[in-house]
Amino acid sequence: MPEKKSKQQQNEEFAPDSPRAFDRGLRALRHRRIAWRRFDGLDVRRIAADRRVTLADLASLIGVSRRSVYRWIADPSSMTLPMCVALAWFDVMGENVFHVMTEEARRMDAARGIEPEEPVEPPKPAGKGTKAGKDDGVPKVFSAEDVVRLRDRLDVSRKEFAAALDVSESTVAKWEQGDGVAKGPALILMRLLWKKVLKTYDLS
Repeated sequence: MPEKKSKQQQNEEFAPDSPRAFDRGLRALRHRRIAWRRFDGLDVRRIAADRRVTLADLASLIGVSRRSVYRWIADPSSMTLPMCVALAWFDVMGENVFHVMTEEARRMDAARGIEPEEPVEPPKPAGKGTKAGKDDGVPKVFSAEDVVRLRDRLDVSRKEFAAALDVSESTVAKWEQGDGVAKGPALILMRLLWKKVLKTYDLS
């Protein structure tokens, strides 16, 4: 008869940051039991109003043009999955979103007496066969080997991986063959996934 777990063990196991919670979330996403939230025009205006920012400020925060934000309000179906993810982050984190931005995070850490980390350099395109640099274990640019390793650790098919990044399956195939590299929102999402998986698995 299996040993009954204590309440503390159960709480630790089901904590949001625990490896098992991360695995369960990935399985649920793969089996389409959960999905990223899709925002409509009213949601976009509400997020801006709740955070007391203009639509132009909102556009700057998530790295798109003001025209794109107005297009989302008029036609929510034009919003790509990475942009939904960016909006979800800002909606949930609010002003804390600045903690993931290099300069602001360093300033806030300095005020709390925390030693600053090395600044993140802008990614430089990695050519075929070039080993991409890593910052704190996270690739700045994903080599073909990095893409394959990440997808393998996530245990998803090429089609599922492409859908999660909102790119075509052929694009992922090209990355895995060293023909081109991920850029823009797809690169940001891949770095976030790598950082999360790094805490759970050995990606070295």
